[in-house]
Amino acid sequence: MEKYFTQQRLSSYTDLTDYIENIKICQRYYPILNIFEIVLRNRINDFFIKTFGTAWLKKILKNQFSFEPGTEIENKVKSAAIILTRENKSITHDALLSNLTLGFWVALLSNEKDQFFHRLNRHDKRMSSKHNKTFMREVFKLNATDSGSDTKIEEVRKELDSIRKFRNRVFHYEKVSHVELGIKPITEKYIIIFQNETEDINIFLQNF
Repeated sequence: MEKYFTQQRLSSYTDLTDYIENIKICQRYYPILNIFEIVLRNRINDFFIKTFGTAWLKKILKNQFSFEPGTEIENKVKSAAIILTRENKSITHDALLSNLTLGFWVALLSNEKDQFFHRLNRHDKRMSSKHNKTFMREVFKLNATDSGSDTKIEEVRKELDSIRKFRNRVFHYEKVSHVELGIKPITEKYIIIFQNETEDINIFLQNF
C-alpha cells in the first residue's frame, strides 16, 4: 500500500482490510447521500420559487432583497455564476442551482448575522416570521409548534451540517467508519422525511 498512498492517509487505518472496509462503507453511502442532496435542494428551491418567484437566485445575485452585500449566501451564488461564465454557459436559474453545493443549502438555515434568514428577519420581521415557519413545515415537515422555534431550526441546521461533513468525507473516500454509527440515525431521519419525494430513495432504502 505504501507504494500508492501517503503515510499520512494510511495512518488512520490498522491494515489493508480496514482500508478496504472503509471504501465499502463510502460506496454504500454515496448514492443515498447524492439523492438526499438533490431532494433537499429541490424542496428548498420549490419553496423559494413559490415565495419569491422563479428567479430568486438571481435576486440574491443582484442583491434585490435589500441586504448588505458580501454575505456568505450571496458570495456562494456569485461563485456559481463565475463558474458558469468561465464555462461560457448562460447564467440561468437552473444553471445556478446545479452549481450550488450542499453547504449553500445548509447555510440558508443559519441565523448568524451575515446569513440569509437573519437578514430576511431584518428586512421584514412580520413577513419573515411567516416565511420561516412555513419554510420549516413544508421543507422538513415540522409541526406548527416546532416550525416556529429558533431552537428547532438550529437543531435542523446542525444535523444537516453533520450530514454535509459526513458527505464530504464519503465523497473523498476519507475514513468514516469511526463516525458512521453517529451519523446513520441522523441520515435515516431525513431520508424518511424525504422518502416519498422519489421512488429512487425507496429503492436505495432497501439496501441501506
